[in-house]
Parts: sequence; C-alpha cells; structure tokens
Amino acid sequence: MRADSQNRRRCPICDNEKSDALGKILHPSPTFIAGSLVDLGDTNFELRRCGHCMFQFKDPVVPETMLKECYANSSEDFWGRSTTDSTQRFQEMTALLGIFDPGRTILDIGCHNGSFLRNIKQEHIRFGIEPSQRAAQQAASHGINILGKSIFDVDPKFHQFDRITVMDVVEHVVEPLPFLARARDL
Repeated sequence: MRADSQNRRRCPICDNEKSDALGKILHPSPTFIAGSLVDLGDTNFELRRCGHCMFQFKDPVVPETMLKECYANSSEDFWGRSTTDSTQRFQEMTALLGIFDPGRTILDIGCHNGSFLRNIKQEHIRFGIEPSQRAAQQAASHGINILGKSIFDVDPKFHQFDRITVMDVVEHVVEPLPFLARARDL
C-alpha cells in the first residue's frame, strides 16, 4: 500500500486530490484481462471515492499500454458468444435505443466481433470501434464499418452519429473525461 497521499491518483473526473479508500481490489491469480494473461506483480489496488465529486476509481491504474495490448490480442470470440443472457441483453438495449432519436447511424465503441450491432436492424448504418484486429475483421465480415481501434481514431469533423453505445468499456478507460468528451462530440 502507498504510505503517503502524494503518490495517490487524483480523481480522473474533477482532479481533486482528496479521496477515501473504499477497500482493496483483489485480482484472481493468475490474472487475465480480455482473455490475456497479465502480470500485475505485487501491486496493491484500491477502490477510492473522490471527496468532491464522489466518483469511484481504481488506484493505481493498470497501465494503459498493458490494457491496449490485452484488448488487441483478445480472441474474436472472447466476448459476444451467442448465449441466452447476451441475446436478452441485446434485445433490451435495442428496445431502449428505439425510445430515442430514430436516426439511422449507430456507433458501438468496443464493438468486438459486432455481436450487438448484428442485432440492430439492417436499415441502420452500423459502425464500430475495436482494438482487436481479429474481432474487428469478424465484425467487418458481418457488415459493420470499423472506424479504428480507439475513439480517438474517429474525427468528429468527418463523423457524426445518431446513437452511440458503450457497453463494458468505460470502466477500463484510464482517463474517462477525454473519452466521454470525444463520444459527446461524435
């Protein structure tokens, strides 16, 4: 554990330096991220809550380079396997999208093999962002337009979407504010 607050991570939302420890974050041994074996060493991770905005975050973070490598190397069938649970979840998400703007363009950030977008009606123009090349290729083979590996590969000057979905992604983003700002701009 860190002995002094000077080494603690500042709140990634409001940059406040004061936060409360909510408890240790335990990782199983061996540890896998996106199906890739990782060595987190003897690092002690904590869940912390910002004293100002109440955002909860992990301290320290898993290095972004390690995360990107894990996602890039993940198997195209690691997420999005055809199961009853995911099918029901996708149907619920699709119904929720139907409540909002009936626009035709949709971007799924972290689309993996396109399993969610394949459940969206074909009259929609479907786009995805995916760091795993194999998963992105599989999504593309199902008619998903892959725009890049990261949300920052997509320029808001050239791309705008009626809907954006982000499922099981934000909790892995080291710096959430720039990520969410880019999503807003798209």
